[in-house]
Amino acid sequence: MSVLISSSDSYEATVNRDNNSSRSSRGMSAACQRRVLSGRAVNVGCHLLAFLVPAVLATNYTINVFYTLGAAMLDSGWFAHLACHGLENPPALGGTFLADHMSAVLALLALVHTISPTMPDPVFFAISQGFWFGVLGLAASLCVARWLPAGRGLLLALLCALNGISLATLGFPHIEIAIPALILLVLALLTTGRHVAAFILVPLLLTAVSRVGLSLDPARSNKGAQHRPRINRDDALREGDKMGHETVQSAPPLRLHLLDRALGG
Repeated sequence: MSVLISSSDSYEATVNRDNNSSRSSRGMSAACQRRVLSGRAVNVGCHLLAFLVPAVLATNYTINVFYTLGAAMLDSGWFAHLACHGLENPPALGGTFLADHMSAVLALLALVHTISPTMPDPVFFAISQGFWFGVLGLAASLCVARWLPAGRGLLLALLCALNGISLATLGFPHIEIAIPALILLVLALLTTGRHVAAFILVPLLLTAVSRVGLSLDPARSNKGAQHRPRINRDDALREGDKMGHETVQSAPPLRLHLLDRALGG
C-alpha cells in the first residue's frame, strides 16, 4: 500500500513539474513574441520618421520660397505648372514638355493632383518635392536598420536625406531629385530582400528620366529643335521669376513657413 502511495506522489510531482515547465516555456515564448513585435513597431516608427522629417522640412522650405521670392529659376515655375497640368508647357513657353525631355513622372503627378484640383500649384509641387526627400530618408533607414540600433539608424538616415547636396538642391527645386531618390530606394529594397517591391518601382524610376536624347514630339524633334531660340542666363532668370510670380498670384494667399509662425511674422 505504501509503495502505491509513494509511486502516486512521485507521479503527481512529475506532472506538476512538467506543467510548471510548460507554463514557463509558454511565458518565455510570449515574452519573446512581445519583444519581437515591439522591435518591429520601433523599426516601422523609425522608417516613418525618416520619411516624414525630410519630407516636411523640404515641403515647408519650398512653399516658403515660392510665396516669398517666387520661382527660384525658370525650371521651378515650369515644373510647378507641369506637375499640376500635365505635359503641356505654360503659355510663356508654348508647346509640349516632351519636345525636349522625357519625364513622364510629371504626367503621373498631374493625375495625383486631380484628387485635389483646388490645391495651388506651388503647394502641390512643394509637396511632391518633399516626397522625394522623404524617399531619400526612407531608403537610408532601410539600409541601416539591420546594422544599427533604432535611434542611431534614424539619426544617420536623416543625415543622409539632408546631406549637403540635397540641401543645395532646395534652392532650385527640380523634378530630377526623384532619380537619385528612387535609385537609392530600389537598391535599399534589393539589399534587404524586398525584391518584388524593388522591381515594381523600376518603371516609376524610368518615368523620371530626363534629357535622354529622345524626343516624343515629331513637330519639334528635328527642324523645330534646330531653330529653337537660345535663351541666355539673364533672360532665363527673368522669365523664371515672371513664371513663378504668375503661378503664385494665381493661387490663394498662403503662409506656411514654420519660422515665420514661431517668430510671429
